[in-house]
Amino acid sequence: MGPRRPNPSPKRAGGGPGPPHRPEWLRVDRLLGENGIPQDAMAWREQFERRMEKRRRQEADGAEWQPLRRGWFLGPPEFKAQLLERMEGKLGEHHAGALKQESAEAKAERIIREELRRLGWRERDLQERPKSDPAKLALAA
Repeated sequence: MGPRRPNPSPKRAGGGPGPPHRPEWLRVDRLLGENGIPQDAMAWREQFERRMEKRRRQEADGAEWQPLRRGWFLGPPEFKAQLLERMEGKLGEHHAGALKQESAEAKAERIIREELRRLGWRERDLQERPKSDPAKLALAA
């Protein structure tokens, strides 16, 4: 005989499936179905919760989640650059200082890249030219 299946509760008081606090538009059937949960009922959701909690405990040290816990961003550097560019000038006092600094640094790097392109220079040219070079002084201003 197979595992005992929980007795699903039919529908919530509002008429739709799921708990009463879940908006009607929020669908969980795919998530539950992909995890072998046939119905959106309290007993099945509790089983899903137990499975997910067990899986979380099985993960050794959680090092793969450290970037997500410690930062504001997860993804490739190109995507991060796009996000920083979009945030330029839009950060308020409620944003973290590190985020503001990172955004300012990205803006400064973008300005330097644009000016180097305008001058027809490479980064190496910037390093090799004397500090008193007029174009270099204009770039710093």
